[in-house]
Amino acid sequence: MGKLFLHIGPHKTGTTSFQRSLEANAAELTQRGLRPVMEPQMRKGRRTGQWRTALYSSADLFLRPELLTGARYLDHVPKLTEVQRANRRTRLAAYVGGMMEPAVLMSSESFWYLHTENERRWIGEFADAVGREVTVIMARRDPADWRESWEQHLETWSKRFPRMRDFPDSGERRQDWYYDIDARRTFWSPFTLCEVPFARDLDVVPDLFRATGISPEGLREGFWLNTRKD
Repeated sequence: MGKLFLHIGPHKTGTTSFQRSLEANAAELTQRGLRPVMEPQMRKGRRTGQWRTALYSSADLFLRPELLTGARYLDHVPKLTEVQRANRRTRLAAYVGGMMEPAVLMSSESFWYLHTENERRWIGEFADAVGREVTVIMARRDPADWRESWEQHLETWSKRFPRMRDFPDSGERRQDWYYDIDARRTFWSPFTLCEVPFARDLDVVPDLFRATGISPEGLREGFWLNTRKD
């Protein structure tokens, strides 16, 4: 049985840097037996022509319809009916399950939002259909520092995307459940969970690679992005 690694973030724990490193090293990683899954990037409801390892659209298939995420608010993911979402989950499982490499990696911070029973069922059905041993990779940051960094990032995001200034309070931003790490541990407990410590002054990317069984030696690194400015 092959392996499926689900890298779930969360935000502000080196996710974007890791995803850029996955893209820069995609060919080398595939040769070593780890294939990063990519999807077409969307902006304002249209494809940009770029393929990214930040799987917003794929992860969105598992999110409860009523949750208003930034990606949904900005039309960075397609608007689908429940039937369409179910069909795409089935096709995605067939696609990932049919990959020839021993290990496959899917990365998205949107996986962090999953915590309801329906979402647990959808991700469980997906894992069963893929037919690979699932390991969930979660970066772990000091709670107070993490929350402060995320709040600062949201303020910066509002300046970059003016529409986000009107983002309703019912969305995922600043909700207490978002910071509930124990709830995430419980949600993902049917699978193997690997927690990778994150520190602001250290590059977490090498340790994220090691969590997949890949040595970072020989890989292109140094993709420090979205870092906090004190």
